[in-house]
Amino acid sequence: MKEAVKLFEGMDFSKVEETNARGQLLEASARALLAAGKKIKAIETFDTLLQSSIPDAWKDRINRELDQMADDFLALQHTLTHHQRTQHETSFTPQLRHRAPVAH
Repeated sequence: MKEAVKLFEGMDFSKVEETNARGQLLEASARALLAAGKKIKAIETFDTLLQSSIPDAWKDRINRELDQMADDFLALQHTLTHHQRTQHETSFTPQLRHRAPVAH
C-alpha cells in the first residue's frame, strides 16, 4: 500500500492535460491513500478530483462513495461509543453487587 502512495507522491497532476487521465490518476492516488490509512489526505485528493472537470456521473459516483464512507465512520463511532458505555457500566456491576447493606 505504501508503495502505491510513493508512486503518486510529488506528482503534479495539473501537468496531465487530458481530463480523463488526470481524473483517473487522482482517483487512483486517493484510493492508494485510503488503503494506506491516510484518510484525510485521501479525502483532500477526492475533493480535488470533484473540483476538476470530470463528468457529472463520475462526480456522483465519488460523492456516493464519500457519503458511504462518512456513514460507515459514524456507524463505527456509534458502535464504539455504545461498546465503551456498556463496558464501563458492566465494569462497576460486580462492585455494586458486593456492597454491604445499608443499615436504617
